[in-house]
Amino acid sequence: TAFLSMWISNTASTMMMFPVAMAVVRQIARDASLNGVKNFESQKQIEQGLGLVLMLGLAYSSSIGGVGTLIGTAPNIVFAGFYKNLYPEHPEISFVEWMTMAVPVVIIFIPIVWVYLCKFVSPIPLNQIEFSKGNENIIKDELAALGKITRPEKMVASVFAATALMWIFRKPLELGSITLPGWSSLFSNPEMLNDSS
Repeated sequence: TAFLSMWISNTASTMMMFPVAMAVVRQIARDASLNGVKNFESQKQIEQGLGLVLMLGLAYSSSIGGVGTLIGTAPNIVFAGFYKNLYPEHPEISFVEWMTMAVPVVIIFIPIVWVYLCKFVSPIPLNQIEFSKGNENIIKDELAALGKITRPEKMVASVFAATALMWIFRKPLELGSITLPGWSSLFSNPEMLNDSS
């Protein structure tokens, strides 16, 4: 969710992941036991406890991931615009410069939030959820049941990757003594092109 939220809005990434998380919670609650007890009450406790942690995890990771790129959430791009207006003599904040500063923050905060949710928020200790023999790999089995990636899925992934790469490589990138030209330099007025292009 954090990775998706770096490229699309926080709300959209959360809503995309919500059905996936609900399916995982229901599947685990159906097939797992709580401290070796498997009945309706334990199933309900697993569903509520794990559900709470995963739903808050979706929301928090979406907000944290949105910080990672300029277009991840509206305040980032608003800040970049204010900076450009307040300090016109300085170069604008590029997509890569923002990511260089913000992605480490995302990488640090995601595990912190997960530990917080699991240790302090969950109404049940998540390490007490046990799987019966043959159900230990339930998520892997469900992923395998999806089958190979289809052509339309590959096309969507290609468009997604192309969009992200065009944001990252719009302006020239200076990597020490090497400078990678940005694609905007292919046009006669590269300064007219920005991230919204």
